[in-house]
Amino acid sequence: MVELIPHPQISGAQLQTLFDYRLNRIRSEMVRQGVSLCILTNPISLRYAINFDEYQIFQSHIPTCYLFLPVEGPLIMHGATSHSLPHVTEYRRPNFLTPFDGGLNLTANCEQFSQSVMDLIQDNHLGDTGCTIALERVTPLATQALTDRNMRVIDAECVIESAKLIKSSTEIECIKHSISVAEYGIHLMHQNLQPGVTENQLWSVLHQVNSDCGGKPNNVYSNDGHGKIKVWKIFCTGARPSIILPQHQHAIHKLALDHIERLD
Repeated sequence: MVELIPHPQISGAQLQTLFDYRLNRIRSEMVRQGVSLCILTNPISLRYAINFDEYQIFQSHIPTCYLFLPVEGPLIMHGATSHSLPHVTEYRRPNFLTPFDGGLNLTANCEQFSQSVMDLIQDNHLGDTGCTIALERVTPLATQALTDRNMRVIDAECVIESAKLIKSSTEIECIKHSISVAEYGIHLMHQNLQPGVTENQLWSVLHQVNSDCGGKPNNVYSNDGHGKIKVWKIFCTGARPSIILPQHQHAIHKLALDHIERLD
């Protein structure tokens, strides 16, 4: 069996401190830029703000989920299957803002979306009219619906990227661990590089190392709401890694037994 990279010794309290730090960084940047509310859809921004990690590639193309992050007041997540995200106090069904989710006429959905934004601003006393909303990339109809209500709209991605510029000590430890895992996976790819191997076979080695060291398969992962994951692509498409590292065979078999009955 090949030795794996040991997980960093980060306690639950340290993780909570990291989550607190990130939220404070975002809100400090919101205050600096005069932003009353951030509406986040980018999976990278959502991971930073609330550790959200569901269907990242899907979410980047079709933003089904979004987060209301006010400069003051509770965070509200829309569309998540997991209901245990840090700092989120309320979970709601989203107003669908893409043709994939909401059909070809999005006007009514965008009006409902803008009304929910207005309700949150009033409930949290963030200003009556003319306040600044930081919005990540969605349909222009949503932006128009907000500006029609006399709101100023700016790009939320710039706010989040500014917040991410200064790292905490725990974040630095996490970054070092991620680099070590990537380097280890690449090392095993080199070991399996031989005549006849395909590119997909080599990539499968890196993906196995990433998953075994605590990473998420970002294009197939979601939470079933009970603390377990659904790796639906593997079972629904028949996709399998072509090279199975010995230390992963038992884990893959157990994953199938644990989760295949939940795939519906």
